[in-house]
Amino acid sequence: MAHAVARRAGPAWGLLAGAALGLSPVLFDVSGVGAIDHHFLEPPLVLGVALATARALRSRPGRDAVRSALLLALAIVLALLVQPALLVAAALALLSAVLLRPPPAGSTAVSGGLLGAAAAVAAWRLVQPAGYPEEAWYLGWPHVAALLGASAAAALLSSFARRGVAAPAAVPAALLGGGLAALAVPGAGTSLLEGIAFFGGDPWLDTIVEFGPLFLPPFRDPGTDLLRFGGVALASLAATALAGIPATAGRRTLLVFAWGSLAAALTSGRFAPVAATLLVVAAVLDARDLLSMRRVLAASAIAALLLVPSGLSLLLAPPPDPTARDLSGPFRRAASFLSSAPPGRVLGPWSWGHLLHLGSGRGVLADGFGPWGRKGEFENALSALLSIDEDVAADFCARHGVRWVVLDNPLLVLPRYAETLRRPASAYLRPGPSPRDAPRVTHLCQATFWWRAYFGRGAPLPPAGPFGRPFTRFRLVWADGQRAPVPPPWDGPAAQVWELVR
Repeated sequence: MAHAVARRAGPAWGLLAGAALGLSPVLFDVSGVGAIDHHFLEPPLVLGVALATARALRSRPGRDAVRSALLLALAIVLALLVQPALLVAAALALLSAVLLRPPPAGSTAVSGGLLGAAAAVAAWRLVQPAGYPEEAWYLGWPHVAALLGASAAAALLSSFARRGVAAPAAVPAALLGGGLAALAVPGAGTSLLEGIAFFGGDPWLDTIVEFGPLFLPPFRDPGTDLLRFGGVALASLAATALAGIPATAGRRTLLVFAWGSLAAALTSGRFAPVAATLLVVAAVLDARDLLSMRRVLAASAIAALLLVPSGLSLLLAPPPDPTARDLSGPFRRAASFLSSAPPGRVLGPWSWGHLLHLGSGRGVLADGFGPWGRKGEFENALSALLSIDEDVAADFCARHGVRWVVLDNPLLVLPRYAETLRRPASAYLRPGPSPRDAPRVTHLCQATFWWRAYFGRGAPLPPAGPFGRPFTRFRLVWADGQRAPVPPPWDGPAAQVWELVR
C-alpha cells in the first residue's frame, strides 16, 4: 500500500505512509496473528474495492463502463470470500455513488459491478454442499440479496440522473427501490437484520473485546484507543479540513471509504484495521496537497499526528511479562493429546477453538472466528455445557459426532456463556462481598454439567435430585498440570479433556 502511495505521490510520501502503517498498533496487532487469521488481508482488499469504485464512477459509456463494472465485481467478490462482513465495502461503493453524484455512466458501472458480484456469489453458493448454513454469518443468499438491492439502487440513481430528477427526490426513491429489491429475496429480511447485529446487539459478539465500540468501556480504554487509533483518525479529518475536499472523484471516493470505515469502527472495533489503513492513505495524500500549497506547518502537523501518537502507544505499551502464565499452553497441550487420541470431534471453549482445531487436526464445534454451523446450533453447544443433566450434554455430543469435551475453569468464562444465551450471569455467579473476594456460586451453577465435571469429576450431587446422579457417559481422560489463574478455593487444572464413552 505504501508502494501505491509512492507511485502516485512520490517516494517521500510513500515513506510517510509506510511509516504510519508500520507504526499503527492496530495493524501491528493483526499482522502478529497473520499466520492463523485473515485480518491483515482486509485493508488492502477494501482499498481495492475503493479504487475499483473510483474507476467505475468516472468511467465512460460503453466498453469502459463494462470493464469498470467487471473490475468492481472482482474486487467485491475477493473481499467477500475472505471475510463476508466486508459486505460493508459494497455498501460504501453504493454510498459513493449516492454522495458523489457521478454521471449516469458512473452509477451504471457501479450497478453493474454490484450485480456481477451478486451473480458470482450466487454461483458460489449453488455449488456448496447440502446443509450449508443459510444465515448472515455465512457467505450466501443474504449477501446476494444485499448486493442485488445495492445494484438496483445504483441503477435507479443512473436512471434518475438521465431524467434530470433532483438528488433530494432521487436518492430516497433509489434507496427505497433497492431495499424492496433486496427484500424480494426469500428470507432476506430476517438475515439482513441478523447481519446488522454485527455492529452491536448480538449477545455473543457483545462479549468479545474485538467487537466492542472504540473508545467506550467496558472493553475499551478511551486513552489507550486515542493513542492507538485517534491520531490517525484526527490526522485524516484535520487534513481534509485544512486542504479541502479533493477535486478528483478518486480522492473523494477514498474519503467516503475512509470515513465510512471509521464510522463502522466506532461501532465495532473489528473494522479498526481497515479504517486505520484508509485513513492513513487519505491523510498522506491530503498532506501532500497541503505542502503543494506551501502550507508546510499544516503538512508537518498532519505527519506528526500520523506518527507520534501511534509511536507513543508502542513505546508506552508494557513489555511482555516473562513471569506471566502462558494461557494458551494448556490448550496447546490438550490439542497435542487429542492429536493422538481416537477419532471424534471436539466441543471446547470457543475462545480456544481455533487453536484446538489447528493443533489436533480435528473438527471443533465453535471457535473464536465464529460458530461451525447455524447460530442456533452454536447456542445449543453452549447450552449443553450449562445443562444440569449429563444426558442432555451426552445426547448433544452424540448427535454431532463429538467424542471429546475440553473444559477450562468455569469461573473464567461461564458468565459470558450465560450472557451469550441471554441468561443473567447472576443466575450462576454473584460478586463477593469485596472485589478481592471470590464470587459466590449459586446452586444452579454447581449443578451444571460444566461445574460438576470440572470440580466434582462427575461425582454424585445429592441436592440436585435425579439430575445429580454420578456421571456414567463421560470420563475424565486428561488434565493439565498448570493451574488456572483463579484464586482458591476455585482454582484447578487450566484445561481438562473428557471423553464421551456411551
